[in-house]
Amino acid sequence: MIKHNRPGKLFLLATAFLFLQGSLFAPGSVYHPTSQNTPTSEISPKESPFPVITGTPAPLDRERREILKDFIGSWVNYRTLPLIGDETVGQYTGMRMKIDAEGFSVAGMVCRQPEYSSKIVSSDEFFLGYNRPGDKHEFFDTSFNVLRTGCENFEPASVALINFHSIGFILEDELLLFEPDQSVIENGISIESDMVVEYNEDPFYEIRAQVPVIQEPEMTGYNNHVREVVEEAIEPFKTELENWDLPDEMASYRSYMWIGYDVEYLSKDLVSIRYLVEFYYAGAAHPGHYFKVINFDLKSEKDIRFDELFVDNGKALNFLSAYCRNQLEKKDIFLFEEGLQPIRENFNNWNFESEGLRISFDPYQVAPYAAGSPSILVPYTQLDEYLDPKSPIGSILAQ
Repeated sequence: MIKHNRPGKLFLLATAFLFLQGSLFAPGSVYHPTSQNTPTSEISPKESPFPVITGTPAPLDRERREILKDFIGSWVNYRTLPLIGDETVGQYTGMRMKIDAEGFSVAGMVCRQPEYSSKIVSSDEFFLGYNRPGDKHEFFDTSFNVLRTGCENFEPASVALINFHSIGFILEDELLLFEPDQSVIENGISIESDMVVEYNEDPFYEIRAQVPVIQEPEMTGYNNHVREVVEEAIEPFKTELENWDLPDEMASYRSYMWIGYDVEYLSKDLVSIRYLVEFYYAGAAHPGHYFKVINFDLKSEKDIRFDELFVDNGKALNFLSAYCRNQLEKKDIFLFEEGLQPIRENFNNWNFESEGLRISFDPYQVAPYAAGSPSILVPYTQLDEYLDPKSPIGSILAQ
């Protein structure tokens, strides 16, 4: 699996939805701003009054590393809340912010300072000098862990870890909300997150998705496909909400869907993506989630099918069933045998990596909900007698 430059575990990101209530944008509004490939410095309609500050960064000692552990990385904006005046719709959505040991950059501004500090502040302190967002924009948390940069003439010189790795940054009269950016560069190929954001008031829901696009003209087939997969996940969620009845006392409860991804493999010929789709219907006991996978041949512009991989699908399924059962039993969890039977439907969620095939199981498929969504990496060395060397992933096997 390709390592992402982002803090925290993937499944924690979805819970960031729960820290805000309400809808900023007009009902049913959807934004795909990053598909326009707008440079960061041109996103804000206001000319930045903040100068570039330079300095010699302090060494990343143990204390500074502890301060930065929840902040360091690349972040992407998904929402903007006005603190004063009229609402501003989507002007920053898709903009990046980068935080590292030397400082941070956001909205075309670069801050380089030798010191960071961090402390817990109340929400009133964080919004000092600003009106709190209205009733529908109230925060559940009453205190935030605020990172201060110490940048002179850079106001506000802080970002806040709002909740579950979602960052709030006050820029002039607006609160910009960021989540970890899942973009990656591997083997000279760059995948960038195209943000899809939708808010609605009746029914009351929020949708956020990062779509892994490749910003090259010849990648139209791939880019269309990864967007279609996201749309296929969103539409049934919205349809279900049309008939979702809530008692009056839950009328202000919000439903949500969050879609993130891991890039399991990336080269000039092949890409393997694993989407995590998390959803919550207001009033339910807990969120649900499932996987959607894409294994794509960039040369032929076609999705790679499971039955293209093996010489004999039946024998391969028997082996995968036995291997995954053996590995799961080592985890000492109660198994549902039906979800491990050697049938094609039980192994729909597969990805190729550099070392093997990753098989992912949805909640309740092979184990109780508390066991999560286990995945098993099956090494190619174990699959050697079953794999077809002429298959689309033959280039990986030849390495």
